[in-house]
Amino acid sequence: MSTRPHQIKFRASDAEKERFQDAAREHRMRDAEYIRFRLFGEGEGRKLPSRDLLLRSLKISNGIGNNLNQIAKSVNEARLEYGHKLDGEQVMSIETRLRKLQKEHAELKELIREAL
Repeated sequence: MSTRPHQIKFRASDAEKERFQDAAREHRMRDAEYIRFRLFGEGEGRKLPSRDLLLRSLKISNGIGNNLNQIAKSVNEARLEYGHKLDGEQVMSIETRLRKLQKEHAELKELIREAL
């Protein structure tokens, strides 16, 4: 059984329909979601990420990728140079980079939570 058993219909001009559908697409919502969002406020609809939030998320994600590459390079260099054995300084360098990566990952998850 549907949690929304009632269907509501109304008439609109071509221009009104196009404007409505453009607004729904702009908010990345289906038509019904957009109507509920507009009628009942953000609490009933999805919170949509702003352009700024998406750009910040992308920047953090790119930083995470760069850090992963740096960690992989460090491990490979140490493996080649020391024959699979890492010295204390290299271990500390890897741990420092991993902590930074974990912090950035936590920030990214928080930004994503804000967008949901």
